[in-house]
Amino acid sequence: MNMVMNEYEIAKQQKFRLENFKLAIEFISSNESRFNQTRHLFLQDGFSD
Repeated sequence: MNMVMNEYEIAKQQKFRLENFKLAIEFISSNESRFNQTRHLFLQDGFSD
């Protein structure tokens, strides 16, 4: 949860990809076996850089 909140705090609002909010939810609720995969998807696709 901290990682998601930190990313949203430091990112500029115009970089948010609201259509990909589901990636943040999947990352927060992931288990240990999917942690790295969901983290990568959230960081790569959750924001437009």
